Amino acid sequence: MTDESTDQAVNTAEQTFSWWKRVAIVLLLVTLASIYPLIMVLSHKVTNVIPGNTPNQVWDDRKVGAAIEVLEREDFYGWAAATPTWHPKARLTAMPAYQQGISSVFSEFAGMRSELSRDEAPDTDLKHAYTLLQELDGKDSADKLHAAIEALRRYHGRKARSLTEDQDPKLVLKQDLALFDTILNSVIARLDAIAAQPSRGVFNRELVTDYYRAKGQIHAIAMLVKATPRENDNIDGFADALD
Repeated sequence: MTDESTDQAVNTAEQTFSWWKRVAIVLLLVTLASIYPLIMVLSHKVTNVIPGNTPNQVWDDRKVGAAIEVLEREDFYGWAAATPTWHPKARLTAMPAYQQGISSVFSEFAGMRSELSRDEAPDTDLKHAYTLLQELDGKDSADKLHAAIEALRRYHGRKARSLTEDQDPKLVLKQDLALFDTILNSVIARLDAIAAQPSRGVFNRELVTDYYRAKGQIHAIAMLVKATPRENDNIDGFADALD
């Protein structure tokens, strides 16, 4: 074989390899373009059910336990605000808003409960959880979520060992229900505003965010109400409200 024919064969092989390389790149891009939206859909986890056995575990303070279980569930699904910008979950609108709605309720709940301790000062673990749950919107939000869960668990551990105690249970229940009422009135106002919009397209990011944040708040409150001990049934209207 002459040098000329050898060079021609090498060029042909290089051109063939280059062609297949371009084909492989195109196929890879098409595959990624197809898979990315699919991963986005699969990453969308918004719970619509209030389990009958809420909370699932045995807790000394059932409402604090329910808050811990919900936050741990969302941590298992993955906190959307903590995902890097390239991740499909970072492109979602509904799930981050839903999780922010959940954390906002539990933040207010922890803050309110921290003031209802029989101790002279507000409970530090609940205050810590209150602050952390208000800041779950950024790259470090998953770390803050874990720290908030740990703070709630520390509080519950102390309460289970009688190292801390709430004020009168009727007062605590009254404050809980007042908080839920305030949040729900705000939610209703936002949903009314959404309903009044002339255009409510599924691609309206602001409306989708408002709707799913409200949905997260309603879910969190429903879980707290469901976890309320049944010994409160003797309070007028409580059993009907719970059902």
